[in-house]
Amino acid sequence: MSYSADTMRSRKQASMAVAYDDAAVLNGDTSIGSGSTKFSGSPNLPESETAYTSSSAVGGEDEKVSNTAYAYEKKGLSWKLAQNTAAPLKGAAGASRFRITRQQWIVLGVITLIAAYVRLWRLSHPHNVVFDEVHFGKFAGKYINQTYFFDVHPPLAKMMFAWTGRLVGYDGVFDFKSIGLDYLAAHIPYVGMRTLPAFLGLALVPITYVTLAAFGQSPDACAFGAIIVTLETALITQSRLILLDASLIFFTGLTAMFWGLFFTESRTPFSRRWWVYLALTGVSMGNALSCKWVGLFLVASVGFWTIKDLWEKLGDLSIPARDFARHFLARALCLIAIPLVVYVFWFGIHFRTLHKSGDGNSFMSPEFQTTLSGVNLGGTPRDIYYGSRIRIRHDATNAGYLHSHASNYETGSKQQQVTLYGFRDDNNYWLITRTKEDEDKYANATDPEQFVPIKNGDIVRLKHYKTARRLHSHDVRPPITHNDYQNEVSGYGWEGFDGDSNDHWRVQILEGDSRVPESKEKLMAIYSKFRLIHVNQRCALFSNRKKLPKWAFEQTEVTCMKGAKYPKTLWRIETNVLDPKPEKVPLAYYRKPGLLAKVIEANKVMWRVNNGLTKSHPYESRPSAWPLLRRGIAFWGENTHQIYLLGNPIIWWLSSLSVVIFAAVLVFIVLRDQRGFHDRLGGIRERYLESTGWFCLSWLMHYFPFFIMGRQLFLHHYLPALWFAILALVSTLDLFTLRASRRVRQAVFGLVLLWAIRMYFQYGHLAYGTTWDRKGCERSKWFSTWDYDCKRAPIAGGAIKATTTTTFTDTTAAAADNVAVTAGQNSAEEGEQPQDGAALVKQAADLLKGENVDINHPPPAENIDPNQLEEELNRPAPKMDHEALQADPKKPHEHSAHNDLTDQQQKDHAGNTDGQADNAKPADEHKDHEEIVGKEGLQAPPTQGSTKDTAVKREVADKKEAEETSTIEEPKNGNDTSDKQQ
Repeated sequence: MSYSADTMRSRKQASMAVAYDDAAVLNGDTSIGSGSTKFSGSPNLPESETAYTSSSAVGGEDEKVSNTAYAYEKKGLSWKLAQNTAAPLKGAAGASRFRITRQQWIVLGVITLIAAYVRLWRLSHPHNVVFDEVHFGKFAGKYINQTYFFDVHPPLAKMMFAWTGRLVGYDGVFDFKSIGLDYLAAHIPYVGMRTLPAFLGLALVPITYVTLAAFGQSPDACAFGAIIVTLETALITQSRLILLDASLIFFTGLTAMFWGLFFTESRTPFSRRWWVYLALTGVSMGNALSCKWVGLFLVASVGFWTIKDLWEKLGDLSIPARDFARHFLARALCLIAIPLVVYVFWFGIHFRTLHKSGDGNSFMSPEFQTTLSGVNLGGTPRDIYYGSRIRIRHDATNAGYLHSHASNYETGSKQQQVTLYGFRDDNNYWLITRTKEDEDKYANATDPEQFVPIKNGDIVRLKHYKTARRLHSHDVRPPITHNDYQNEVSGYGWEGFDGDSNDHWRVQILEGDSRVPESKEKLMAIYSKFRLIHVNQRCALFSNRKKLPKWAFEQTEVTCMKGAKYPKTLWRIETNVLDPKPEKVPLAYYRKPGLLAKVIEANKVMWRVNNGLTKSHPYESRPSAWPLLRRGIAFWGENTHQIYLLGNPIIWWLSSLSVVIFAAVLVFIVLRDQRGFHDRLGGIRERYLESTGWFCLSWLMHYFPFFIMGRQLFLHHYLPALWFAILALVSTLDLFTLRASRRVRQAVFGLVLLWAIRMYFQYGHLAYGTTWDRKGCERSKWFSTWDYDCKRAPIAGGAIKATTTTTFTDTTAAAADNVAVTAGQNSAEEGEQPQDGAALVKQAADLLKGENVDINHPPPAENIDPNQLEEELNRPAPKMDHEALQADPKKPHEHSAHNDLTDQQQKDHAGNTDGQADNAKPADEHKDHEEIVGKEGLQAPPTQGSTKDTAVKREVADKKEAEETSTIEEPKNGNDTSDKQQ
């Protein structure tokens, strides 16, 4: 777009009383009022803009302010002219380069020391497992033990904790089983592991300072911003625990800092520093993405600004096409290729480290599992013949095998259940046979015993090996999915019954292995991916991970769906048994995937499970509540201490206000420009739009995407957006007070700072878990939704009443809770002083010690139910019991952390804000299933923890019943295990 000389000149502004002429500015002889202005190349402005500095007096003769404004605004100006004009001003010493003065370094050093005290003070408190330390500490142990696990987050931050843990002496044995476990009793170097996020949170302070300086803010504003970040209590809380957000925000800040430093080198494109800053931006962006997928929002922020920058260069006809191409390729290399390489690199380290079979590999495909040591999915006869006994695996969901057992549906046809089952079980075997008509024809063949392969398009029947029922479908609705286009799939028939046409299925081979071209025409184990099309109903055998009720043992529903999309209807034969077995049978093997294939598969599963995190959570909140700080998150509580994630209110509200102000100013500027008034906002227009504009764009990219997410969300998801909002606040205050006197500027900064300090001391109790006066705690609740527990705080001048520990717990600790309650009751009955909750949990853990599963020898991959594991990932965490302190301390069972949960929540109380949990499916369900299918049919054990917990529960119940019905005799030997001895 070109502009005339008239349109290039702004109208007079009341605050400046001067008409700007951009052409005159480029020549360096523009005057403002009575003062003179000399052109200078500002090191802090983007490449497409040059600047001038005014030294006119503002508040008095000794008070002078350096005002920076952009001259290179319109595309009619020459980019080369701007470059050539700035060049002589660099001087021999490179005066135009970005510099931080010695005095600024000293100020930054002092602020960093203060921040170190704020971040590291009482880092050892509490000495218990807190909130999501349950998961991320456990994952660190799995890295050390090299056992594969699944998580919905990329690996970098977790690997950093593992490296730190190994460095400080963590051996990976302590499994962070439940919130409230005592680190000191287990001799865990938890302080060293917490030091990592603490130092990353500390590093964010100088990063904030340098970022603001790189975007052209004044030294006072940079110092102010660094102090504000130091005092932000939500950032403090997240950086003191073994959580992922400190790593994410650190790399986010590092990316913003290098991005700003990159633009300080815009006058010398393709120089060494220019390349270094651009490349480091890409590396930091890749690291942020490798910590959490929230890093994608950072990619969007940088990407949008890059498009804007390239668009401006494209419109500048003075830039040769060759130079524009170089700019484009440089950004594509550093901002797209480098982040992807970094992301894949960390996944490569992740896979290389976790090379042993673990409880997470069942989420992955069989091909993926073959890359893990301890997994034996060996070769099976390749060719499928009539009469083969086969095990069929659902390919799309990896949810398990086509399964049936001697139990009927309680709805629909009431015929035998057909499901998907995650365990490798004899009840997964099916005989693939001909139809009745084909059997009669083949009975007269010259060689009826000949092996006949199954080809694409053949019509077959599947007969369940254990119960002799045939795979059947009809026009009856399934038990869970009641759509008209889905039919029930059942096992149907009886001894001597020849079956009917509803048992007929057409084999439709859709994919084969390129190594074996015949696999697209002939049905082969492993290599052929096929559909089973019901001949009468013209529907395809289908599954989509929907859980059946308890009467079907919560296995996965299988239906026959009309018009189903291909992925959810694809099946593979994993095991093929031929009887009798022919000689020299070719075997089929899973192909081991390469690194890229494993990364793609892992990310697909992460995406699927992330989308499944939709269950409610006591402390979840929606994005609309975040800018106003409407909800927090209870992390931990014990006696008079608690940790609750809540930000510094004044910082949150003012930062949110600064974003609103920018939006209003932007609308005002656009409307005024349309009317021909090119407002310069007192000379700060371009700086405001470039610096504050990018901060607000980054805030927008880190905030609004959460509105389209259906998964459970929490306040900590807002923290990266909060950091950008703080930068926008500092930039707004700095630029809008630029022409005020220094006293006024210092008064504005000082007022906000004093208010932030006051809020820090008021709400710091929640970050550090220190004792709080009850009256002060209750007065601090400005919103009723701030549901931290003031009943924990002692009354001023009163004695502190000892109470039991009230914490979150996972279902993996359910047995320990029960034993702890029983032990507490016994102590009370015997007149002993009740033990606190931590001691009870420790005592329970000691009782279970002999039954703990050795995490160094996890169960085989094929013996883990992926449906159950994914269900555990989606379970919510419990809400803290705010009434615990009011309960009778002599009744420990009333202090349970789950009193205020519904029955379903008490069952499903394991979980994590990002959806992680240990396995805790009740063992009774496996037991009932075993009774139906027979012990020989259930080869796989239940998942870790379920048998132990149920055994302890039953033991406690049996002892209680024995106490009520009989008199306990005195022990006759040292092996007695009565409650009294416990």
